[in-house]
Amino acid sequence: MAGNLTFYMTSVTSSRETKSQQNEIKRILDSHGISYDSVDISIDKCLLDKMREKAGNPSAVPPQLFRGEKYIGF
Repeated sequence: MAGNLTFYMTSVTSSRETKSQQNEIKRILDSHGISYDSVDISIDKCLLDKMREKAGNPSAVPPQLFRGEKYIGF
């Protein structure tokens, strides 16, 4: 796969849906041996802003996946 896979997630959420989605993505990637970098947007608002800019959606919330600069989605 060309480009690094980046997984934007948050460690601080009260949303069961977000936690479930994040866990499912991790499970799928790990079970297929796909390496990825995790970016926890809860540690700095700049990371959230960067994720939203890359996604082209000012209201995007984690989890989100990117290959390099290409938005894969979620």
